[in-house]
Amino acid sequence: MKIAQVDFDMCEACAPCPARTACRTKALIKMGPDEQAIVKPSDCMGCGDCVAACPFHAVSMKDM
Repeated sequence: MKIAQVDFDMCEACAPCPARTACRTKALIKMGPDEQAIVKPSDCMGCGDCVAACPFHAVSMKDM
């Protein structure tokens, strides 16, 4: 199974975060408007919608 991961060197902490908006299960979360997105692995279903939605290519899929 694959899950999303955020590359913090590439994440621009968008507000609103397009990858978070695209996430069907809301597995991408942000603690504050200026914070980078993080992935809650237990909620990620591995669809990859967030990967395509991130304009900075900061989200990718990894094997779990």
